[in-house]
Amino acid sequence: MTDVRYSVLKLLNDRAPNYVSEWVILRRLSHHPQEKVRKVLDALTTEKILTKEVDPHETTGEPEALYRCRDWRGVAVRKTIQIGDMLVPRLLSDSNARFLPETLNEHLESMAEYSVKLEERFRELVKKEQRQYWANVVGVVGLMISILAVIMVGLPKIQTDPSLAFWDVALVNLAQILPLAIVLILLVLTLRRILR
Repeated sequence: MTDVRYSVLKLLNDRAPNYVSEWVILRRLSHHPQEKVRKVLDALTTEKILTKEVDPHETTGEPEALYRCRDWRGVAVRKTIQIGDMLVPRLLSDSNARFLPETLNEHLESMAEYSVKLEERFRELVKKEQRQYWANVVGVVGLMISILAVIMVGLPKIQTDPSLAFWDVALVNLAQILPLAIVLILLVLTLRRILR
């Protein structure tokens, strides 16, 4: 129960000075059993550490319990929320209602900007992956074609002379095939670089 108590108080201090609904508390502390969390909330309310309010939801008929720390004056109030790499102001319960619309608008605009940034990053990542994929495909196919070309063009030119040593025969044949091999390798490397 001590762990649950600590988790509840930490969550409510983090959200101060706002009231936090029981539904949010249960969702955020889903790693603890709901019965224990509810018992801790009742105990903290009885001990007058928490203030409990009930939003009646008269239309739906499903009242909602909300909690906050009774004394949050010593708690450092978070004034911003981080969305990606942007900080946006929090909506705080001690704000005047007529000043809240622009703060809410800022939240929505920040979310829209972050969404656009994520979309751009995703597109760039997909483009980069596609370029790399096609460069690899061209490299492999080009290498196979080069090997086949060297074999098809080089085999008829291969000469063997029994009077020459093995290394001399290899050097003569290499001299005939090497220019074609170099041109094909350069072609494959150029195509890969263009695609990347």
